[in-house]
Amino acid sequence: MSAQVSTLGASLYRVVTEPISITFQTEAFDVYTITISILYDRVINQTIIIGIFEGGRAAKGLEWDVTAKTVKIYMRITVVEAPHFPTR
Repeated sequence: MSAQVSTLGASLYRVVTEPISITFQTEAFDVYTITISILYDRVINQTIIIGIFEGGRAAKGLEWDVTAKTVKIYMRITVVEAPHFPTR
């Protein structure tokens, strides 16, 4: 399992790859393009879950069943400043 990340700017981010998961973290405003590759020795039946968190809270989850030897996931993530009320 591997992950490759590219950014539009020179933003800092963190990617942690473990045997059964990949975690991507950032606090920098930017556009991130992430490619995740999962390769097995044989065809595997599995459920892939992608969790999206904002400020430590679960914001959204995506889940789908896959039967494959190779899985590639392409994502574009845009991190922007949270909306706020204008001040005078």
